[in-house]
Order: sequence, then structure tokens, then C-alpha cells
Amino acid sequence: MRPRAAARALLLCTAAALLASIAGVVPADAQQATAQVVPGMKAVGELWCAPDGSCLGVGLTEQHVAAVVVLRAAGPSGPIRPVPGAENLSSITCRPGGSCIAVGASGPDTSEGRRGVVVEVSRDGIPGPVRPVSGSGQLLDVDCPTATTCVAIGNLSANIPWYPYSVSTPVFTIIENGQPAPARELPRRTGLVFGLACPSETTCLVVHQGGFVVLRRSNGTWNATLRRVPLSTGGAVPAYDISCSSSTVCYATATAFIPSGGGYYAVPAIMPVSADGVAGRVQILTTEAGNAYDISCTVGRACTAVGGSNVATRALVVDVFRGTPAAVTTWPNFSDFSGVSCVGPATCGMVGGLGNTAYFVWHGPVPG
Repeated sequence: MRPRAAARALLLCTAAALLASIAGVVPADAQQATAQVVPGMKAVGELWCAPDGSCLGVGLTEQHVAAVVVLRAAGPSGPIRPVPGAENLSSITCRPGGSCIAVGASGPDTSEGRRGVVVEVSRDGIPGPVRPVSGSGQLLDVDCPTATTCVAIGNLSANIPWYPYSVSTPVFTIIENGQPAPARELPRRTGLVFGLACPSETTCLVVHQGGFVVLRRSNGTWNATLRRVPLSTGGAVPAYDISCSSSTVCYATATAFIPSGGGYYAVPAIMPVSADGVAGRVQILTTEAGNAYDISCTVGRACTAVGGSNVATRALVVDVFRGTPAAVTTWPNFSDFSGVSCVGPATCGMVGGLGNTAYFVWHGPVPG
């Protein structure tokens, strides 16, 4: 989760509206998967997948209603379950051995105005009641370091409809047994927040504009420490998301800058991150201008990153083994892939868009 997700998918899918009728899309250089339309969904921005190839996605229906949808590697997708009281849902994750948690925002017509919301979801995609989070206007991403505790990040307000990264004060909330605590502000100068991952029961890492925030629990209290990644011309910055395969191995998506004609252009990249929020050497995924929007790591340094091109209408997928990227796989006529959830190395569910149509793709061998 963690773009971030449903809202970004809506924005980035618009450019390919004329291509919405194309249904049987396959990757350009690896004919190993096909895309299936998610009927009734306008956008699915993020997902969580189980080892059996079943996934839960969050996004917007064709009626512009926030919803949870069941996705399957062996198809078909569905059912779709709307979430009354939520204007959008940005992220979903499942607790170890337990139910799932989705986060997003309520509509502006509630008694308190727009608020960040938490929704408990069963493993078969049935949403529970919407729980507003005081002190927040929108929640963007969530992760659960234990079976009872989840952490979510977002903004104090959400003044720009369907745009998840307003300039509002960034906040976080702790969710215990599905019940969110009042949101707390992240350190000053944090800037925009994008995604988070929790490498251990006591530590979570937040991707922010220019670096990371380390959330650490001590004596029952969570505290935040701001870390910055030094930026120089031609350097790189973290962007959009982060994933951890263990308590010591995390990778964040990043934007790197390549010299060109006296200037620079941005390309998708990843960077290793320690549990203390210290970034390592940046690894460029492709020299094609574009963005890496999401990443999912499973074991060791095996990850899959997804995103989109800035020079053509196509999505990008890169598998990473031992920290080294394989050749990029391109999906022509796709705006981008906005979400990925892996159950093993190079074995993942992915969601993306083509015009106003949501797509689900299983990348790699189908379980079972």
C-alpha cells in the first residue's frame, strides 16, 4: 500500500480512457499472465493476497462508491461489497491469523465533516462498521505488526477530493483489535506521507517526502523520529511505498534522477532501508522515465515492484532477487499498476487501470 491507492488509480487511469474496451491484455515480454476485468469496479487501488491466490482489493465501484472486492488468481473476481459511510478506501492489509483492516476517508457530509476511517473486513471480504478516527481527515496506508495491533498513517485534513496527498499535517493512529485511537501528529517538517511497513512488533517505517519516519513502541507508547535522505543533484528520494520481508530487510520505492541534455529526468528505483530508517544504495529499475508506485517483499531480498511509464501508456513490473532487479516487464495499453501483493518470489497479485476499468493480474504461477 501501500499509491496512494484508489485515488491515485483514478487520476492516472484517465489518460487511457479511449482504451477501456481492450480486455485481453498480456505483458509485452513475458506471456505468463493475463489481465482480468474486475466487473463493477471503476478502480482498485490496493490489495492484499493470501498464499492460495485469493486477494482482497479496495477501490471504487462504477457508481463511485467505496467497496471491498474479492479477487482470485484462478478467477472470477467478486463479489463486490460496498462500504456505506466511506467515501474512499486507500489501503487494506490482513492481520496475522486474523481479520483484515481497510482505511480511507468518510464523506464530507458526516456530523464532523470528512474523517479518516478504519473498517474491519473478514477474510472473505465482508466489511464491518466504519469507525471514524478523530484528529484525521484521511488515512492512506495501514500495516499490522501483530494479530491485535495495526498502525495507519494519513493527513489531518483532506481538502482535495480524490487526491490522497494534500498539504495537510501528517498523522498516525494505532488500531487495537479494530478500534482506532485518536490520531497523533507526526514530527514537524515531515512533509507528505505515502506508505508504511512494520518490520517488527515494535517498529514501523513511514515513507515521507524526503526520507522516513521511524515509529517505535516503548513501554506501551509509540513515538516518532524523523529521518531524512540526503538529496543532491542527480540523487534519489524515496517515494510512494515500502515493504519489509523481515525485521532487518526493507525496501522502499524511490525516484532516481538520470542526467540528460544538461538536466535530469526521473526513473523508477528502489532503496534498501534499515529498521532505523537509514537508506542504502539506490538501485535503478529501468532507465525509462516513470514511477514505481508499490512494492511487495516476501523472503530475503526478493521483491516485486510495480508502476508506470511516463513516456508511453504502459505499466511496469520488475522482480527483484537478492536485491538485484531482473529485466522489466511492460504491459502495453495500461496506465499503470498501482498495487502489488506477493505471496512468494515473483508470485503476486497486481491491480491497475485502463481508462475507467479496473483490472486484476496474477503475476507468476497460479497457486494450486
